[in-house]
Amino acid sequence: MSMEGTQNSLNDFQMGEVNNSLPIISAESSSTTISYPQSFASIRLLKSFSMKFACMCKCYLTSKHFPDSNDTRCMMTYGYFVDINDIKYFMSENEKKTEIAPLYASVLKQARQLAHKFVQQEISEIDIAALAYMIYSLESEKLLLPMEIVKINKDRLFQELLHYYAIDKGFEHGVVKYSNLLFLIHDIIDLYNHVHEYFTLSKIFDPNFLYVWEDSC
Repeated sequence: MSMEGTQNSLNDFQMGEVNNSLPIISAESSSTTISYPQSFASIRLLKSFSMKFACMCKCYLTSKHFPDSNDTRCMMTYGYFVDINDIKYFMSENEKKTEIAPLYASVLKQARQLAHKFVQQEISEIDIAALAYMIYSLESEKLLLPMEIVKINKDRLFQELLHYYAIDKGFEHGVVKYSNLLFLIHDIIDLYNHVHEYFTLSKIFDPNFLYVWEDSC
């Protein structure tokens, strides 16, 4: 793409004129123009949500590939994992690995704990999808983004999810499943906070440490 074409695309994005854009951007305003404060808030929302979503997905992958509670491996991506007992190999190129490795190990241990909860509760992809939107809606409300559609979809999600559990497991067991799922939101956000602290502290020990999401909320 030419520089002129790139600039035109950027201008279209900033003015809210790109068709089929992300709902969190296109739903912010009924007009064709998006105010810059709301645009920045949407970007901040994406950054904050994506980190929490990534933490949740990695724990879900861990629960599927390494379900044994005594296992020390954590999935990073498909086909790639880190072993808590062999972090030194993962951080072999880091000059400050002696200081940073214990911090990283504590994050992985908490991730393993969350993955174990996923195993115990038999978390499925449906549950992960529901958790993802719950977290997304919480982040939207925290940033005070004026999106009525988020509230509508959140209420609909709660209703349909409880109905699904009640049919699938019976009312009593369905309510227990539903309640336990809601508690996982706290665990996911707590893990994210731990990850955020790890990256922040790592930059103290190593100023060259790259943390692209350090300004995420």
